[in-house]
Amino acid sequence: MSPMSALCIAVIASGPITVLPAPTVTLRWVHTIEGSAWEEDYAVEAGQLRLVEARISRIGAGMEPPAGARREGNIWRYVPDLPLLPRVDLANSAHGRGYELCRDGECVALKAIAPGNLPVALVAQPCVLAPANPAAPEMHGWAQQ
Repeated sequence: MSPMSALCIAVIASGPITVLPAPTVTLRWVHTIEGSAWEEDYAVEAGQLRLVEARISRIGAGMEPPAGARREGNIWRYVPDLPLLPRVDLANSAHGRGYELCRDGECVALKAIAPGNLPVALVAQPCVLAPANPAAPEMHGWAQQ
């Protein structure tokens, strides 16, 4: 399989840009006050990011699911009505558990990529999709540029 040019999702923080060689990613975190799990699926579309679906494990003060959300078991699922996003800025606080970025069922803590208290953004980034290189250092599928 030969390499293929594509748009991927990248993490921009101070230092190198870290690219996930995939056009989709799930952002996961636990709300620091309510303790409820949140997930958001992002996909690259037209050179920007689209929030494809969001999920909340339970509702709490100020965290009601929007109109049109559907409940499946203990999870509320909904499709946010948002335009394409040029970037998604993340708080990346050193307090609390922090975010995880996931693809294909594998997750990595955002703090492993960008230390807490540094501004972080998710953006669409040109990349090359290539077969895995067993000689390359393993960083959960992420590559620094």
